[in-house]
Amino acid sequence: MNILKEILLIEDDETTLFLTQEIIRGMGIVEKVTVKRNGSEAINYLLHKIINGNQFPKVIFVDAKMPIMDGFGFLGEYNKLKPLLGRHPSLIFMVSCVLVDLIRDKAKELGIDYCLTKPLICDNINSALEKLSISNVEYSNI
Repeated sequence: MNILKEILLIEDDETTLFLTQEIIRGMGIVEKVTVKRNGSEAINYLLHKIINGNQFPKVIFVDAKMPIMDGFGFLGEYNKLKPLLGRHPSLIFMVSCVLVDLIRDKAKELGIDYCLTKPLICDNINSALEKLSISNVEYSNI
């Protein structure tokens, strides 16, 4: 099975961060999990990738609520970067403890591809990736 080169995980909670990293690594779908603690750190990381001509992570998991810059602030800034990404922007998953309609609707307005509820489990991640047409046999193209 081929795997993703990188997943960006934007999360501030230590326990959630640890569990999510372990689940993603245990699934065997990625070479590298990059962690940023808030939206601002993540945007700076992505800007450095643009400046250096490096490939963006194909999949980004972003927590809805974080200090400094939350998931919605991140999405607003990320959307400004989209024109620089060409035709292959990242798939973005909003992650929240509670996905009420207000959070889900706002996330969709900002271009979220899929919303997931914490805690993340393998089945939820696989289901989301499959719904977005990323199956295990297609990872080599990502």
